[in-house]
Amino acid sequence: FWDMALIFLYPLMPIAFFTGAFNLLKRKNWARLVCMALLALVLVYQLYAFVSMIPVFFEYSDSFGDVQNSLDSIFYSTVVFGLVFSLGLCILCGWLIFRLNSTSVKQEFNQKPPIA
Repeated sequence: FWDMALIFLYPLMPIAFFTGAFNLLKRKNWARLVCMALLALVLVYQLYAFVSMIPVFFEYSDSFGDVQNSLDSIFYSTVVFGLVFSLGLCILCGWLIFRLNSTSVKQEFNQKPPIA
């Protein structure tokens, strides 16, 4: 069920990010909240990917028999790159959420426009 839901929801994420980012530049408070929610979804997904990649790293043993020795370096470098990338994206999303939730940014988004 979730796989099918993700297939239909996945194309909507870039549209939501683009809409949120565009309105974030216009200092809309709802866009700040939408961007924080989307970044939180990315953070949770990357944490899931990070945690689910760790058992793969340790369970890889005699899967390929004789060919395994030549694939070990490729596999381990791919897993390490995936872990580092996932962790880096988690840190970036967490920092962006923290920054969008800071007091100075909240004040900037809650200011009333001057009456002309």
